[in-house]
Amino acid sequence: MKRLNFLQKRASARMWHAACLCATAAWSVLPAARAAQDEEKPNILFILVDDMGWQDTSVPFRFDANGQPVASPGNGIFKTPGMEKLAERGMRFTQAYTPSVCSPSRTAIMTGLNPSRTHITNWTDPGQPKDTSMHGIKTMNPPAWRIQGLTAKDPSMAKMFKGAGYRTIFVGKAHFGPTPNKAAQPEALGFDVNVGGCGAGQPGSYLGKDNYAEKAFREQKKMGPRDVPDLEKYHGSDTFLTDALNTEMTREIKKSVGMKKPFFAYFGHYAVHGPLMMDPQFAATYPKLNGALKKYATLISGMDKSILSLLDTLEKEGVAENTLIVFASDNGGTAPKPQPCQPLRGMKGTPYEGGIRTPLIIAWAKPNPDNPLQKKYAIKPGSTCDRVVALQDMFATFGSMVKGKVPAKLDSQDISGLLTAEGKCDRPQTYFVNFPHEHQDAYYVLLRDGDWKVIYHYHTKAWELYNLKDDIGEQKNLADAEPKKLAEMARKLVAEHKRHDAQFPIDAQTKKPAQFVMPGAAVSRKG
Repeated sequence: MKRLNFLQKRASARMWHAACLCATAAWSVLPAARAAQDEEKPNILFILVDDMGWQDTSVPFRFDANGQPVASPGNGIFKTPGMEKLAERGMRFTQAYTPSVCSPSRTAIMTGLNPSRTHITNWTDPGQPKDTSMHGIKTMNPPAWRIQGLTAKDPSMAKMFKGAGYRTIFVGKAHFGPTPNKAAQPEALGFDVNVGGCGAGQPGSYLGKDNYAEKAFREQKKMGPRDVPDLEKYHGSDTFLTDALNTEMTREIKKSVGMKKPFFAYFGHYAVHGPLMMDPQFAATYPKLNGALKKYATLISGMDKSILSLLDTLEKEGVAENTLIVFASDNGGTAPKPQPCQPLRGMKGTPYEGGIRTPLIIAWAKPNPDNPLQKKYAIKPGSTCDRVVALQDMFATFGSMVKGKVPAKLDSQDISGLLTAEGKCDRPQTYFVNFPHEHQDAYYVLLRDGDWKVIYHYHTKAWELYNLKDDIGEQKNLADAEPKKLAEMARKLVAEHKRHDAQFPIDAQTKKPAQFVMPGAAVSRKG
């Protein structure tokens, strides 16, 4: 009852805040004048989709040795003209990485810290701090991870932007920690505006006629932990959630332009996370699909429609040339079968590429080689980058671009050099993930290092080794065939585990942290 009262009070406070904003006089400035903001600092529009797979788009993210795109099943299913336009205007990153579940990914982006370092290694419960790990495997238990999510002591990308003179906007899904933990809410993290962001990892409903709320709580006339807040004006309407959030983001961008302040706008789509619900605007777009896959596809198209809408807004407001757009997904896909994550193995929650690769695009909203900002960051339209990067790199990268104050001890790497004419960056070609929990897979830790990838399963003491250059689908476990390489990668993995202060799961029998069993002593194989 206390939690529900907290949520009800929070909703009332936000309704009052929204009313005050509506009462504020609107700015009326011509686009030419609006564009006169500080030309030394770009606007940043960060678009983060929820649970969208690497190939859940008509934009290919795989290329052959000659630089020609290699189509996947997903590329032939989904229609994403907005993503196509971004790819035409900017750079596609073919090997961009993120943790395999949402809260670790989102907190890594916000803090620039690998989740192993913050110990926010699983998704956080929306209503209260509690362990969300599954407990199907009896030999292991999760460690004492940080179930409350972010705290005031953590670095914050939004605070960095505020310190650099930016207006900071948050619209959509947050999921940085449970809603009752005020320190994990967008307002506490440095956002001037928050619409829809709370502890929910998914919406109660995508339908305005449902008040974007779960049925059980709607019938009780109470606010549930997954109900999307701040959208009361759309309640009872036919407005799909993606459209409502897009309208709010559009309004806030226009306000920032009117204020002649550079903006950092974080658009966290609830789509395409469940509950899978049909976006009726796009039902006719997929006449050959049915069931869950059709619903999923319409959610993809609704998200993509917002890209086109925002590009149009930026153009009309006269700030498109000064606005950098970064598009990504928070983790691997969850598309219904037949799984369009192919040719990648696995999905969200797994240690395989289908769980941790994200479709990253960075582009100027309107390319113009004569624009002063674009001369510095001369992103070649239609280009690709095959280097290993991570979404946690956005903190240091944005900080470099906007001259913000970036904490020294981050896992984030500045990759802004890849956006210049020289295209140079000394980022180590590694990525580390520790997942001492159960989800789609269980109790694993992995390291990508160059072309090689090693995975260790704590509960089975099994090692997997893959050469991703030759085997992007991770079909051939080379742990037995390449013992020297496995030993080398295992040592590197152990070193990275220690360097990141990563946690071990707890052995259910000894009640002590599990330890690595190095290759040669392992009792089982997997893969």
